[in-house]
Amino acid sequence: MSYTKMFFFVVFTSFFSLACSSSESQIETPTAPQADVHDFANLISEEFLKEHLYTFASDDFEGRGTGQSGIDYAADYIKDFYQKHDITPLGDNGSYFQKFNMSASVTSSYEFQLSRNTPENAFTVYESSFSIDSANSAFTRLSGNNSFSGDIVFAGYGAIDSSRGVDHLSDVDLSDKWVMLFSSIPHIVDGDTLISPEFGVRQRNREVFFGRGAAGLILIRDMDEDVYIDQAESYSQLMGIPTGFALPGGSPRVRMTNPIISVSPAMAEKLIGMKGAEGGLQKYHDGLSKNPADFSPAMLNYHLSAEASTNNVEVPVKNIVAVIEGSDPVLKDEYIVISAHYDHMGLGLPDASGDFIYNGADDNGSGSVNILGQALALKEAQKAGVGPKRSVILLHVTAEEVGLLGSRYYSDNPTVPIESIIANINTDMIGRVDDDFKERGIENYVYVIGAEIISSDLNNRLSEASEIRGNQLELSMRFNDLDDRNQFYRRSDHWNFGRLGIPFVFFFSGVHADYHQPSDTPDKITYGPYTKRAQLIYSTVIQIANNPDKPIVDSEEFIRRTQVNPR
Repeated sequence: MSYTKMFFFVVFTSFFSLACSSSESQIETPTAPQADVHDFANLISEEFLKEHLYTFASDDFEGRGTGQSGIDYAADYIKDFYQKHDITPLGDNGSYFQKFNMSASVTSSYEFQLSRNTPENAFTVYESSFSIDSANSAFTRLSGNNSFSGDIVFAGYGAIDSSRGVDHLSDVDLSDKWVMLFSSIPHIVDGDTLISPEFGVRQRNREVFFGRGAAGLILIRDMDEDVYIDQAESYSQLMGIPTGFALPGGSPRVRMTNPIISVSPAMAEKLIGMKGAEGGLQKYHDGLSKNPADFSPAMLNYHLSAEASTNNVEVPVKNIVAVIEGSDPVLKDEYIVISAHYDHMGLGLPDASGDFIYNGADDNGSGSVNILGQALALKEAQKAGVGPKRSVILLHVTAEEVGLLGSRYYSDNPTVPIESIIANINTDMIGRVDDDFKERGIENYVYVIGAEIISSDLNNRLSEASEIRGNQLELSMRFNDLDDRNQFYRRSDHWNFGRLGIPFVFFFSGVHADYHQPSDTPDKITYGPYTKRAQLIYSTVIQIANNPDKPIVDSEEFIRRTQVNPR
C-alpha cells in the first residue's frame, strides 16, 4: 500500500459511503473523526525498511567510514529523503547538516630497509616501499603509524601457557624490538593439548607484546606467496585512510600506533634461516603446532627499519539533523531526540572471501533507516492533525565507530537549548536475532537499556507503548544493569545525553558473528522483528511526546554511579 493510500485509509475510511450519496441530500456532512496517532506506525513497514536498507548498506556507500567518501553518499541520501518528505531541517543555517572538523592522522606510505647484522658490520639486504601505488613489497603495513627501527626477535606463536609448559618468550627482553610470529595460534581441538583459546590476538598484541615494551610486530599471516601478494594489494588500498580521530581541542582516541606489518612467506623463511629447506614454512609451522612447548625465542641477525610518512589532517564531517515540530503551543518547545549513528567501518582489511567493504547493515544501517521510518510516520501524523505535542528531533550522528564523537559534538553544541531536550531514544543494531534468542526459538524481542535503571517515568511510557502495540515484543532487560560487564549503557550515542542527565532508552537486538565484519549485509536482517521494533519505538516516542509530564531521572543508583546531575 502506498503512503498516500495509507494516509487516506487511516483518516477517511468511515466516509467511503458518502461518495455514493446524492448531491441533493439535505443531510449535513459530519465532521471527520480524528485518526489514531499510533496507527501511523504502520507506515514503517517491512517493505519500507527493506527498500531503504538495501540501498543504505549497499556496496555503493562503501561502508560509510568516517573520513571516507562513502559516508558523504549516505548523508546525501538521508538529506534527500527529508527534502522529499518536506521535513524541517535543524542543522546549520537552515540546512540539514551540522558541520565540523575533526583532527586525524593519515599514513600514506612506509619505507622498509632490512639489514643483516654481522660481527664486523651491518649491510642492507633489502629495500622496498609500500603505499597505495606500490604494493610489491615483502613487508605490508597492517596498522599503526609510528616509524621504528630495531632488531628482530622470532617468537613462534608468541604464546605463554604455563599449564602446558609453553613460553614462547622465555623472559626475553622485547624492549625496542620487532617481534615476529605466526599470527594464528592452534587452540585446543578435540582434546589435543595445544594452546589455550584464551590467548587471542588482542591479548597478545596489547598485553603480551606491547605491554612488555615491543615496538612493532611482524606477522606471518600466509604460507603461500601468491596469497600474500593478493592480500598485499588489498591492504595497499587502505593507505591514506584517516585514523585516530579527535574532536576540536580534544585528544586523539587511544589507538594502536605501534607498527604492525605482515611479511611474505619467502622473506619469513629467509629471516628464520630456513630458505630452501624441504617443506618450507608450512612444514615448520606444522611441526611447531605438534610440539609448541619445545620452542624457545631467538634473536635474528636482522635489523628492520620502517619509516612512516604520516601527516596530521583536518577531516570535515557532519551530523544530520531534522525536526518534526510539536502541535502543542507550549510543549513544542521541549524536544525528544531520536538518534542513530550512520557511520560504519568503511573500507577495511579483507575477510577470507576478499571482501573489504564493511556494509554495516545492522550496525547501524538498521538504526539509520529506522529514523527515516520514524520521520515519515511522524510527518504523516502531523499532516493529519494528530502529530506529537512535543517536538521530535531526528538526529543521525557521525563518527560513532571512532569514539562516539558525533553525538559528543552534538550534545556539546546542540541545535536547540540543551535544557529543552527531555529524553533520548537511541537505536543501534536493531535488525537481527542474536544467538541467545535464536537458541530459544524467539525472534520477537528487543533489548531495552536505560529507562528502568534511569527514570521510572520513561519506563512507564515504554510499557504503555508496548501495550498499545499488543505486547508483540519481549522487552528483555538482560543488559539493563549498571553492573553488566558489557556496559552497553555507556557504549553508544545515548551516553552523550545520559552524561548530561537526560534520560534515555537504548533499543538493541544484540551482537552476532557478522558484527564489524564485511558480512554484515542487508540480506541477513530479520525484517519481521526489525519492523516490530521500529513500530514500538514510534509508539514510545508518541507516549513521551504526548504525556503532560516530562520524564525525570529518579534512580539514585544511576545518579551515584554515573555522577550525573538529575533532570
